[in-house]
Amino acid sequence: GFAYAELQNWAKAIPEFVLAAKGAEDADDDRAAIFWSQAGNAALASGDHPVALQYFGSALEQGTLTGLLKGEVHLDMARAFVALDQYDQAKAQFALVHDIVPEDPLGWLLSATLARRMGDLAAAKSDIAVAAKLVATDPAIALEAGNIAYEAGDMASAKSNWEQAVKFEPDSPSAKAATRYLAQLVTSVEP
Repeated sequence: GFAYAELQNWAKAIPEFVLAAKGAEDADDDRAAIFWSQAGNAALASGDHPVALQYFGSALEQGTLTGLLKGEVHLDMARAFVALDQYDQAKAQFALVHDIVPEDPLGWLLSATLARRMGDLAAAKSDIAVAAKLVATDPAIALEAGNIAYEAGDMASAKSNWEQAVKFEPDSPSAKAATRYLAQLVTSVEP
């Protein structure tokens, strides 16, 4: 399963992880939850979001995951729900992520993005502020902070955050997106 996943051959990785998970369950092996979460991640990567949710659910049903591992499964479930446009379910998963692993900046970043998409700019601003406190120089966090500011009509903060994204890691996908937004900002302000 891991070898196929390394090759991004999800069609072959998924059944291998499922076999491992079922075998571990039959043997009362605590690793069953890990294998189910790997099957879920492979399904998520392949774009099969309903199946990913099923496998993540199986991982949690084992009752053996704690801390970061449990938080990651809820985070991955939230990502699957977002992909299925089931935003309320995703929001509920992010609340669990924040409760289980409040120090995970990715959870705060993704929940800020979701809140922005849902039009809840107050929650978006609050969540992105937590993410920025946890990792001050992440271009993805700066990009999203700029996006939220832009949605709120605060062009100065949007510009400042996007410039930070470019400064933090110029070759990152986030910096490239920020560069495009900055260029659009310049052209939209010109008379």
